Amino acid sequence: MFKVTHNPEFTHDVPVQVPVDGGHLEQKLRTRFRMMDLDQIDAFDLSTKEGNTTFLQRVVIGFEDLVDEDNNRLECTDALRDRMLMQPHIRMGLTQAYNRAVYKARVGN
Repeated sequence: MFKVTHNPEFTHDVPVQVPVDGGHLEQKLRTRFRMMDLDQIDAFDLSTKEGNTTFLQRVVIGFEDLVDEDNNRLECTDALRDRMLMQPHIRMGLTQAYNRAVYKARVGN
């Protein structure tokens, strides 16, 4: 049987390559996503910063297990989510993870 879900959501650990002195450090960003259908996705111009930002604001519900520099837990507010979405390395990781999750296809397969 195939289960029909009217408002599908899912959580994935998103690998994000965080720039550090001399290279990158991979961190996992536990992210709650909202799935959109193709008609909804077509409404966004993903080739522009504005369109891509609006798309990510729509599909990224929030983040879990966040801490600050002193390892104090942070609550993920919409303002914090939006600030994080403006970081290029985070955007790249989220976009790739969403596409992998929804399409479950890897380049070359």
